[in-house]
Amino acid sequence: MISAIAAHLLVLIQSPDPAAIEQSLAARALVHVSINPESRVKAERGPAVAELRRGVTKIVVVKVLNDAGATARVAVSGPGIGADGWLDVAFAENSRLKGDRVEYLFLRLTPRESGQREATLRFDIGQGTQDLGFRAEVPILFRVRNP
Repeated sequence: MISAIAAHLLVLIQSPDPAAIEQSLAARALVHVSINPESRVKAERGPAVAELRRGVTKIVVVKVLNDAGATARVAVSGPGIGADGWLDVAFAENSRLKGDRVEYLFLRLTPRESGQREATLRFDIGQGTQDLGFRAEVPILFRVRNP
């Protein structure tokens, strides 16, 4: 089964307009991650709807503004995530940045519980890249429906 994002991307790939692709992806970003020239990471909530279905994997977009030209791997962690949490989170592909000014990564989210659930997504690109004041963390309140 093809996701709505994947179907939309297939249509956009056939478009000769790179601005249309950028605009479409940016509008579907769950999180915006900024990496400043000193390689400090900051995350903030994007415009995408935070709605999931219990036990069903959903792929979401992460927009990365890479002012540092970093080529490190992006890591995601946080409370509520992983074996002890309610949400499994993993990158759908290699999370190594290419050094481009704007890049898009895709996360696989799989919730194990339904209802209103909050997860804090914490992003970093290695030791010493966490921003002061915990700005690399973004709490997201998800609505998780039963399948």
